[in-house]
Amino acid sequence: MHPLLADEASALLKAARGERFEALYMLAITTGLRRGELLGLRWRDVDLEYAVLRVGHALVREGGRYRLGETKTKRGHRSIRLTSHAVSALGTHRKRQLEERMRLAGLYEDHDLIFATQKGTPLNPENLVKRSFKPLLDRAGLPEIRFHDLRHTCAILLLGRGVHPKLVQELLGHATIAMTLDTYSHFLPSMGDQTARASAIMITPTFIRSEFPSLNTRLPSNGRCYRRRMDNSPMAAPLMTNASRTATGTSTKRPPVLGSSLPCGIVSRITLSLREVLSPPVVALLQ
Repeated sequence: MHPLLADEASALLKAARGERFEALYMLAITTGLRRGELLGLRWRDVDLEYAVLRVGHALVREGGRYRLGETKTKRGHRSIRLTSHAVSALGTHRKRQLEERMRLAGLYEDHDLIFATQKGTPLNPENLVKRSFKPLLDRAGLPEIRFHDLRHTCAILLLGRGVHPKLVQELLGHATIAMTLDTYSHFLPSMGDQTARASAIMITPTFIRSEFPSLNTRLPSNGRCYRRRMDNSPMAAPLMTNASRTATGTSTKRPPVLGSSLPCGIVSRITLSLREVLSPPVVALLQ
């Protein structure tokens, strides 16, 4: 895996300006679509007015020929919001494609493909890499990478800007969030620090009292934490043994457990607060 840095991705897009497949590279970096998904896109799948792209097919090889087939996973069927740069690039690409179609007149085969040969037929992915992608890397002064690394570039740039992994999973069409984290967590050394800070805040009674005043009477004044039994019974045991209670003279009466009988509304407020701690606002990529 050799993803591009933010400045390298910008250099690639700058070198692609005015090219026949400028929109393809823009989508590859800003949406993270697989190569087959990009080459399987049809104009009926995109709404430029509302900046929405629907992924439902991919270009697959069968019997030495390319045709539209299913996406790699069920999660591959998804809708994606487009950036303003992507919408603009697609509009320009559409105009250029219509001009090519008019020049070829009856020779053009209309498969409704967004990215096709000059005759309208499906693109050969290997030819795309050899004739367009590799020369583009040379012009941009970038090292040789795989086309699939543009997908990794999209994911890592988003995660590096604080976008929640769940949103990145949905964008990429991964089957599970575990796949997203397993693939990219080693590119984010700060993730462990963020989790530790969030956990420290979560278990601080002072923070909970300030955020949820109605819980004040239910919080133990000594700040000890209590655990639930694994059988989900309403009984709970404090993190202090009976022997230690006897030694310190502490009462054996068990105090109420935080969260054991909270109304759904309060639980939702706790969830939202933790979400704000763990998930910074999503920012548009390369804008």
